[in-house]
Amino acid sequence: MTSEQTRRTQIWERYVLRGEPRETVVAEVAADLDVDEATIREDLDSIRTWLPDLDEFRDIGGIALVVELRANRQQLHQLADEARDDEDITEERKIRQEINRSINVERQLHDTLPKTKATGMEEFMKDPF
Repeated sequence: MTSEQTRRTQIWERYVLRGEPRETVVAEVAADLDVDEATIREDLDSIRTWLPDLDEFRDIGGIALVVELRANRQQLHQLADEARDDEDITEERKIRQEINRSINVERQLHDTLPKTKATGMEEFMKDPF
């Protein structure tokens, strides 16, 4: 993995997947990787242009970014259900807002990124035999 891929993977995981505040991600990723904060801000501003390449790179390793986002959302649903069971409406509302943010991120990715070729599983599902 190149230093650029490492940096952008960290940005993806922390800002998009975990939902950490932008300035926290900027400061901490810049410090962790010993790069200028302006570089991290530029990456965040241009995420739609480099995400397909990162997704392709990560797909090769067997992990798709959207799959990670969906898995994270599934965990959030479980946490929201637990908060509801505990009658913690405030916490449930916060978690549900994060779920909505995650859905919007995924929708934006699908709307703005070029369509990629079907994966092997998608091809299999079209014509399994």
